[in-house]
Amino acid sequence: MRQYDVMQEKKQLALDLEKALVEDNLTALRLWTALEPGIEILMPLLSRVLDLAIDSSDPNKIGLARKVLFQHKKDPGLRNQLQQLIALYLANNDEWNYRRIAELYTHLQYKEEMAAFLVLCRANDNIEIQEISDDYPLI
Repeated sequence: MRQYDVMQEKKQLALDLEKALVEDNLTALRLWTALEPGIEILMPLLSRVLDLAIDSSDPNKIGLARKVLFQHKKDPGLRNQLQQLIALYLANNDEWNYRRIAELYTHLQYKEEMAAFLVLCRANDNIEIQEISDDYPLI
């Protein structure tokens, strides 16, 4: 297969996954975990995948979104971008989001991020968010 064909297939896969994340995100996540497309496919769609991992109320979507992120957990660009996107959730002081963030950091085994996150939890005015630091020992 020629280089051009491979690039076209990846571009089409990215478009298909983007569309599926809007129309039927559970199916998109299942497909994603099965195909394991490269990091170049994930990065433009990272905020949508992260939203499913943190803000979804469906345990299946949360689990599958975490699997997608786990596939690329060692990529430094992903790790850096995750930090920036997660910061957007912190301002809401939503316990649900904070707990999903703690679970995500645990799942990805991001020790440094988890340590900094637990410090933020302890300093939070919301008692339920403070309790997260007791519920999640440092990994």
